[in-house]
This record gives sequence, structure tokens and C-alpha cells, in this order.
Amino acid sequence: MSSGLGRLMGKALDNLAKFDSNNVCILVIDDDVTTRTLLKKLLAAMGAARIWEAADGIEGLQIAFGDLTPDLILCDLGMEPIDGLAVIGAIRATGKTHLSKVPLVVFTGSHEKAILDGALKAGATGVIPKPHTPRDLAKYLCGLVSRTKPSSDDLKEFRDAAKQDSDEPKP
Repeated sequence: MSSGLGRLMGKALDNLAKFDSNNVCILVIDDDVTTRTLLKKLLAAMGAARIWEAADGIEGLQIAFGDLTPDLILCDLGMEPIDGLAVIGAIRATGKTHLSKVPLVVFTGSHEKAILDGALKAGATGVIPKPHTPRDLAKYLCGLVSRTKPSSDDLKEFRDAAKQDSDEPKP
């Protein structure tokens, strides 16, 4: 990348919406290394703390079902050997309650209504056809994460309730 293009890209990334929390973890599942690289730069500029990358649906499911649950999953539809619809289905059908509720946004080069509707019916939270503007994408993703990520007040309530449960005498 030329230094002029690098400066231009840097300025564009400086003006993006930022995540409300500084501990947002995101999983990017896409078989195209260029798309993953661009998304990783965009998400880092938005303040994501951790970005996991998967080059296909199998690797993406291995990461998603691992010990750490992402706050957001971005997934391509057209991948081999497992496509994006199968990834969505596996994540939505899991017994891991928190994972099954994680926002999952599909990226696709298709603009066909049947394909976009199919991804939503399979359980995608949203579908974003490629190409898209970084600014619009950042605003949309920040909104999704802020609606689903527990606030510090929610976490305090959870901790207080857990403490109360542990303080109560057991029968």
C-alpha cells in the first residue's frame, strides 16, 4: 500500500463510530484473506479488544464453540466446505445459550433477495451486501454490540445476585 493510500485509509478509520466498551471480542469468518484483513483493521479502529479470524466455516465454529464467546460474529455466506448458512444454523441451534444469542451479521457479495432473506430466516441478525461503506458498517455494528453487550450496571446486578445466592444458607 502506498504511503498516500495508507494516510487516506488511516483518516477514514479515524472518523468511525467506536464501540462503547473497550472489551468487545469479535469473530470474523470469511474465506477471503483480503476481506478478513480489511475487517480486522476496521474493527480495531472501532476499538475491538480482540478479533479472531477464521478462514472457513469449520474453523469459525471451532472458535465460536471454544472457551471464549465472541460479542459479535461476522460471517461470509459463500465458503467451503461449510457455508455461512450452516455456520448460522449450528450457532443458533447450540445449547450454549449465550453463544446462540450473539449477534451474527452476514456479509455477502450477493444482492439477490432470496439469498438475503434466506440468511435472515436461518437466524442471522443482519445481512450486509458487499460492498459497503466503512462508516455505515461501523455505525451498524456498534449499535448491535451496544444493544446486546451487558452494561457495567447489568454485570453489577449479576454479581450482586450471585453473591446473595452464595450467602443464603443451603437446606
